[in-house]
Amino acid sequence: MIILLLLLLWLGRIIIGIGFHDIPGIYCGKRSPTCCPNRNDQCTVAILGNHLCYCDMFCDRGEYGNDCCPDFKAVCRYSQRTLAPGQK
Repeated sequence: MIILLLLLLWLGRIIIGIGFHDIPGIYCGKRSPTCCPNRNDQCTVAILGNHLCYCDMFCDRGEYGNDCCPDFKAVCRYSQRTLAPGQK
């Protein structure tokens, strides 16, 4: 019973841990422009060595499809001054 409980807790952690949201640092905040409208495969920042996180609006497409940089919401969703021209 204890083994089953530990297994369920471990699987829950994997499912909840999708994305880059818990990694500290400045990512979108150091780009110029900081954020990109729509989908832009060049709107990236290196993270965890050889991986990329995104600062475009397409990256924020849901809880299980999120490949946004950790600071995306703070920089791109909540600060109008950081948006690229034409972005809403």
